[in-house]
Amino acid sequence: MSTSLAHENMIKQQIRTMNITDSKIINILTATPRDAFVLDAHKALAYSETMLPLPFGQCMLTPALEAEMLKAAQLQPTDKVLEIGTGSGYFTALLAKATHHVYSVEQHDDLVLHAAQALFENHVHNITLDTGDAAQGWNQHGPYDAIVITGSLPILPEAFTQALTLGGRLIAVLGDAPTMELTRITRTSNNDWHTEVLLETVIPCLDNVDQPERFAF
Repeated sequence: MSTSLAHENMIKQQIRTMNITDSKIINILTATPRDAFVLDAHKALAYSETMLPLPFGQCMLTPALEAEMLKAAQLQPTDKVLEIGTGSGYFTALLAKATHHVYSVEQHDDLVLHAAQALFENHVHNITLDTGDAAQGWNQHGPYDAIVITGSLPILPEAFTQALTLGGRLIAVLGDAPTMELTRITRTSNNDWHTEVLLETVIPCLDNVDQPERFAF
């Protein structure tokens, strides 16, 4: 199957069947070649309905989940966005095409270099890539209109919700396997946030996150 046909089938069979009909999201996914960000060893699977491995135990999320996260973030062209976990840079590109500027943080230098090259070659320039451990928050450029965390969190640090603008949205997968939930948290006032559970899923945990106390028999 040609790359272009695989890309087209991804949109038809994985994205549209998930009830994602927003033309802006569809256009961004159509205009962004996923195979340009996938590691060479997995390019044949770039448009498949599966998570693809990255170094350091990381992964690219499935196209359907990436689309769900874009939809959940309710992104606007004027938004300033924080992405925790740059990974391959593909989701960074999707965020950047929907917003004014994306600040993306990744703690592994090799992944940052790979993402930076892929983003540059695909003419995505409204981004700032930072190297660091953002498991407890990252407010260097905040506050943010949207925060998207690409690894799961058993416990959400308060620093993330405090870094949102009024009306800002945080998108994260919260919980422990096998029970994790894609969640949207919206800041409704200086001291109030509204939480919505959107769907159940399971993805790898973000590095260096806080773990809840475990009951020992």
